[in-house]
Amino acid sequence: MTQSTPGSAALIDTTTPAPGEPAKRKKLTAQQRWVIIGGAFLAFCLVRWATGASQFTSAGSVSAALVFTIPIAMAGLAGLWSERAGIVNIGLEGMLIAGTIFGAWIGVKGGPWAGVIAAVAGGALFGLIHAVATITFGVDHIVSGVAINLLALGVAGLLAEILFPEQNGKMSPPPGQITKVTLPWSDALGSLHAKGTPVISDVAGIVGGLTTNLSLLTILCLALFPATWWVLWKTPWGLRVRSAGENPKAAESLGVNVYREKYLAVIISGAMGGLGGAFLVIVTSQGYLENQTGGRGYIGLAALIFGNWTASGTLLGSLLFGYTSAVNARSDLSASTAIVVLVAIGLAVLLVIELRKLAAGRGDHAIKKSTRISTLVFIGLLLAGAVVALFFSARTLLLKSQFIPDNPQSTSLGKVGVVILIVVVMLVLIALLYYGVQAFRRTLAHAQSSANLPAYAIGYLLFAWMWLSNTGIPQSFKGAIPNIITLMVLTFASQRLRMPAADGLTYRRGE
Repeated sequence: MTQSTPGSAALIDTTTPAPGEPAKRKKLTAQQRWVIIGGAFLAFCLVRWATGASQFTSAGSVSAALVFTIPIAMAGLAGLWSERAGIVNIGLEGMLIAGTIFGAWIGVKGGPWAGVIAAVAGGALFGLIHAVATITFGVDHIVSGVAINLLALGVAGLLAEILFPEQNGKMSPPPGQITKVTLPWSDALGSLHAKGTPVISDVAGIVGGLTTNLSLLTILCLALFPATWWVLWKTPWGLRVRSAGENPKAAESLGVNVYREKYLAVIISGAMGGLGGAFLVIVTSQGYLENQTGGRGYIGLAALIFGNWTASGTLLGSLLFGYTSAVNARSDLSASTAIVVLVAIGLAVLLVIELRKLAAGRGDHAIKKSTRISTLVFIGLLLAGAVVALFFSARTLLLKSQFIPDNPQSTSLGKVGVVILIVVVMLVLIALLYYGVQAFRRTLAHAQSSANLPAYAIGYLLFAWMWLSNTGIPQSFKGAIPNIITLMVLTFASQRLRMPAADGLTYRRGE
């Protein structure tokens, strides 16, 4: 039974926009999604090839990215369960903290798997507290979530001082390691990656990182994403849970016990957060450390929003942050600059799409004169920036044979990559100039605006300047790149986001 079940249209009605809301955009087909994914991967490989940033796709970077990603992803998955049932969960950080202290406490005494079970139970306990506060007593969800974070922090500090007095509660002994698996072809993949062959070596490095020294706990956490998708979107119970977050009154009229579904979802949410805390203790750090969550619960919430409250989108958002963090942690500034190059090209492509829409007269109607003027100003800035970028790209191709300032390619294969990438960049910039001129003329003739254009323009000009400047990106900026990219992606994706309709609303039976 899925959403086609009789009565399900009353439970979840997402087809008709509310009065005054704009019509929904057409969803991408599966074929279009795969074309976008394939194009992004080829651009990724091309940048790695041209810049020589081998850490981009090395097995070590991919393995490190998984270690960075899993705690964030589990926090995001915890939020998915809670918010799909209509309960906003700002307490994800606290549930991660609960997982770390309970996982370390029992893990030191009974082994790592006992620690995992204890962490899940500890997270579920804090999920239950959040459920009682928000569902039964109607406490504001944000207030309850903040209280959960503060409570978990205090409980963890108190228990750490009692349980681990030899370290003044700052850390714990190691709870032991969970079995790691390595598939037999890892050596062959490593040799293939070392050859540096475009695309083939990149695929070898990525597959090698996903199949080398992989903890069973990592496999378990990753498996929970397709399992969550199947349960929430392909089972009758999942439909009832989602109905509690979309239209609880309609669900109640059809016999769904909304209170029960909300309680179960929030408790499962806490358990997922606790599992993320167990991962930090057992895989990432090999022991409890004070403040080891480091705000991952909040980043997981951002990944959930980026993923549009879906399992696959949440995992993708977590990978975005985890991968950029891993590459920055493992490599020098050249890899960070290569990330900037990739983002700048991606923004240029998005700008071409947006300007093409404006050139066709499909922008938003500019009611205010100032809105129209600002659109023209941003288009003018983009045209000026595209001219400058086109000039520097041509100079780089003809004179320097390098793509990152002060980092010329020494191999023939690398120089070929530089030429190909510069040609691609020049074609994108020419398209940007063409559609920019057309959009400027169309906006002059017919008042229109674009909500995304300012963010696209500012991001594009910033990242293009950092790439083209002779100094590259500042060293102090390196650690902030993952956060800024995450913020920009959330900004750009905001027009396509749709949270559950009853998310954060108080529900009372019979009202």
